[in-house]
Amino acid sequence: LVKDDSYMLFLDFYKAFDSIEHDFIFKTLEKFGFGDLFIKTVKTLYAHGNSSIKLK
Repeated sequence: LVKDDSYMLFLDFYKAFDSIEHDFIFKTLEKFGFGDLFIKTVKTLYAHGNSSIKLK
């Protein structure tokens, strides 16, 4: 039997930023120096109702 550390994260973006324009969020992330890959990932999370990320 192999013991493996596992982590699970649930984020509910449904109402988190419903009053803020998404474009504003993306431009703010860019201004604060977040990389293109990170911003693209956040855009994908907002574009699709259900998303999951598996970390190992």
